Amino acid sequence: MPRNALNSRDKTTLRKASRDAIEVACGSLARYIRCDRWLGLDNSYMSRPISTLKLHSSEGQQVDHGHLREYIAASAPIHCLDACSFLGRAIDSHILGDNNQARHLAYYAELRSAASLLACEGIGVFGARHYVVDHSGVSHALSGGGGTHVFAWLALEDWAGQSRSIDLLSTLIRPLGIALAVWLDAFGAQSQLSQIGSRWLRNWGLDLKMLAKDREARNVASYRPSAFHCRVNPDIDYAARFIQDLWHLFEPSSASTFQQLDRYLLRRSLEEAYESIEGNAPSASPTDFENRIQFMINSLNLPSSQSVYWGDFLTRRSLPDDSQVICQASETAEVDHPSHHIQVMSRAALLLRIAAGACRLHLETAGYTKDDLEFWWRDIGHRRGFWETNAEPDELVDLWSDVVGAIDHMADWQETVRQNGGTQTPAGWINACSLDMQVLEGFERVGFWSLTI
Repeated sequence: MPRNALNSRDKTTLRKASRDAIEVACGSLARYIRCDRWLGLDNSYMSRPISTLKLHSSEGQQVDHGHLREYIAASAPIHCLDACSFLGRAIDSHILGDNNQARHLAYYAELRSAASLLACEGIGVFGARHYVVDHSGVSHALSGGGGTHVFAWLALEDWAGQSRSIDLLSTLIRPLGIALAVWLDAFGAQSQLSQIGSRWLRNWGLDLKMLAKDREARNVASYRPSAFHCRVNPDIDYAARFIQDLWHLFEPSSASTFQQLDRYLLRRSLEEAYESIEGNAPSASPTDFENRIQFMINSLNLPSSQSVYWGDFLTRRSLPDDSQVICQASETAEVDHPSHHIQVMSRAALLLRIAAGACRLHLETAGYTKDDLEFWWRDIGHRRGFWETNAEPDELVDLWSDVVGAIDHMADWQETVRQNGGTQTPAGWINACSLDMQVLEGFERVGFWSLTI
């Protein structure tokens, strides 16, 4: 068996992982949350989970099942917000033209997103010994799977091949508040959902596979002299547009926290399903594809105002270009390619969207409100400089106004430089848009408005 592989016993154990048990454990955190903390002060794993689990294993002790499942449940939203932080720091490095550091930080955003998503599913990712929580709340240790980096990929890959992952994906992606599975069913392609969903999830975690195996590539930013690596003159215009595009995808709306991103994923899923069924791309049979889109819209009984919009969008008569984030997430350039860090950032963002949705489901089911979790997000927002002490916004989605202001100002600067026939340089960009950059590096905002209710 390959070194980086799960044995049959561990695969069987992973099948025991229970989302329902974590949902119950999430609800049991209420007694701690009322005291402004995630876990009980006596939780065995709160401070040093890996060393404590290792000690229990070496001395033949039984794990504390209640403490461990509560730890895993609480870790899910915390991992998710940490992933937002890593992606924000990757944006900062991207702005500064430090591609190696941007890739390094984006990789950890992807890793934390995977850990968050797996925790929601009942799988705890630890140092070298990982645990699965079954339907009764009992934790089972895996015999192998490698360290954190290797196991996170192996577990994600295995989970992505299960029907439960597709059920979750189709529930979370909800353009216009309608589950992805319902859209595909009306399109006559629900049978394609499993294939599409598994492919997406494995692709969005691809860097966990590639960079876990290629430790040298992952650690270039940490351990190798930066000047030895090839650098190219940055394309400031593209670098700025990518950041703007990334943020636009995460614009919250009344219909859905991820409405903008989900509509692009819907369009991609319909095109991929059509090509799989018909053997050719929609562009090769535009009339047939448009007829099927219209049939789907009619079947869903969308209001007439929505029917026109969605018909034009899904057939690319309006907004024909995909988001650069979605395009770049599908690319697999070599590690030393100038765009590789952008591809890792894109995949991390998409996996983060699924992790945030999974966490929110648990928090909603437990009945936690924004006020219940204020002890957590208020302090972080203050330390990140999003607001002054005791001056947080009434609604966390109001943080979007800061973002859109920064995006618009940056775009205005780009347009002014173009109209004046100037050149967009790193110094010019930073001097003109430094305050905008500080806002756009704060990706924790996405975690705040996507995890709270």
